[in-house]
Amino acid sequence: MSYLEIIQVLLSSGALISAQDRGLAVIEAAREGFVDIVKELLANGALSANHRGQAICHADGLQYEQIVKILVENGTIADEHRNRAHAIATENGYLDLAQLLKPA
Repeated sequence: MSYLEIIQVLLSSGALISAQDRGLAVIEAAREGFVDIVKELLANGALSANHRGQAICHADGLQYEQIVKILVENGTIADEHRNRAHAIATENGYLDLAQLLKPA
């Protein structure tokens, strides 16, 4: 059974019921670069801007560009996380992401 299938079973059984559980799961999936799991979790419940922001900052130094884009496209990110992620992207030379994460 794949990690994605495990997440699907947990979601369907109600094991990841709270926004806190889902938020932490998205953060860990982003940290490990699991694009499909991030998508599945987002499709199964809204996350707070704080959790999305934390997930972006934990996307392993923003090297998981696809995950960062998915998280940005799925809602507003708290300013403190956007600023931190923008700084990380700029420092690491991820100019496309830096532009995407540019503070308003």
